[in-house]
Amino acid sequence: MRRLIPAIFVVALLLDACFRQASAQDARALNQLSSEAVQCAAFYSIMARTMELEGVPAVEQRFKKLNEKALSHALVYAKEAGLMQETVGARFKMALENMMKRTGKQASNISILMADYKDLCLEATNNPTARIQYWSGR
Repeated sequence: MRRLIPAIFVVALLLDACFRQASAQDARALNQLSSEAVQCAAFYSIMARTMELEGVPAVEQRFKKLNEKALSHALVYAKEAGLMQETVGARFKMALENMMKRTGKQASNISILMADYKDLCLEATNNPTARIQYWSGR
């Protein structure tokens, strides 16, 4: 948790510098960033649960920390985009439901999600600047 607070602070400062006067285009980019971060949080949540079921506690804890980091990013982006905090919760619930449906609620099908989210979410969680630049340029 101690490492999470500085990360949130850095993201907030970065967003403040990049989006001080958010235009409609900036708000759309922040909305997309928030949505992407929520999807990553859902992915990490499912991965953590899968690792728990597989009996791999060290990896489970890593995914739980990534989940927290992604949710923190999502909340910061949502706030900067003018979205309600409740939006993040609703998006998280929908993302979890969609991912569970795609895997048939079977841990053995986790590769389906890994193919779609692993690389994207690692970049979004560990290098938010790259994702900010990506969505700002669209």
